[in-house]
Amino acid sequence: MARTRAQSRASVRGEAWSSTTKEKPSTAAYKPISPIRKHKLGHEELPPEKAKKRKTARRISPTPKSGDSQTKGATEDAEMASEKVVEDEATTNQSITHAKFDALISKYGKLPLSDIDLSSPNQPTPGTILAHILNALLSSARISHNIAKQALRNLISRAYHDFSTLKASTWKERVTLLDEAGYVRYDFKTATELGKLATLLKNKYGSDATKILPVGHDPTATRNILAKRLMEINGLGPLGVEIFISTVQMIWPAVCPFITSRDLKIAEQIGLGKDVDVIYDLVGKDPEKMARLSSALSTIRLEKHVGEFI
Repeated sequence: MARTRAQSRASVRGEAWSSTTKEKPSTAAYKPISPIRKHKLGHEELPPEKAKKRKTARRISPTPKSGDSQTKGATEDAEMASEKVVEDEATTNQSITHAKFDALISKYGKLPLSDIDLSSPNQPTPGTILAHILNALLSSARISHNIAKQALRNLISRAYHDFSTLKASTWKERVTLLDEAGYVRYDFKTATELGKLATLLKNKYGSDATKILPVGHDPTATRNILAKRLMEINGLGPLGVEIFISTVQMIWPAVCPFITSRDLKIAEQIGLGKDVDVIYDLVGKDPEKMARLSSALSTIRLEKHVGEFI
């Protein structure tokens, strides 16, 4: 009977071979994990010696390094130092802003119409309010601000801020006063508008300019109501409305705080920001300071002094 290759090798080693004998695997051999058991465990089973090492490794807690606490402390110190720098910068910026406010108001912050001869410049009298309307009407035209100011002086010097005087004036008289101030480009048009203003005040407000001012506790709502009323004045557009509200906010705080759109750009340009409420907080919510600031912004814009504050 022919031997198999396995029987031949066994004969060489001196081992008996039986065709019925089966080799038993070594007990130390690694048994592959069954798919079912692998699924239950959720991971592959490791050979005994590797499993023992991993189990031991899991029981060993990492020993903190001596430098870890020092590193953590240094990080916290750095964060605190960074926060301190930010706080110091904020304090410095606020100090600079306050200094800029003070310098701006001190040098250019005249009260609106303070250089015009009014009997009660800081009170909302009919004459004072009418003077502010005349100022807005003249200043909002496309003409030199110096000419507009001189035209206002001419009208006030002839008591045109008194309703009865304005109402009694003739178109020709008004043209003459405007021409004397150099307001020749819009003299005919403005003379006509002044006549219509007198008619509006008589018919709608009982010849009293103060009645055009709304009463309210919400500045935004009050300004909106006032703007609608002012827009009824012939020749007074959005710019004229802004000028009036800006100049009258001290004597009529119900519309405060306010800065014209043109002057708000200047405020942002020189570093004061463009949030009117924040600016109002910085001046202590004082209507007079707000009026002075608004006047100063207009002055440095018109007189080309913006560079002094940049």
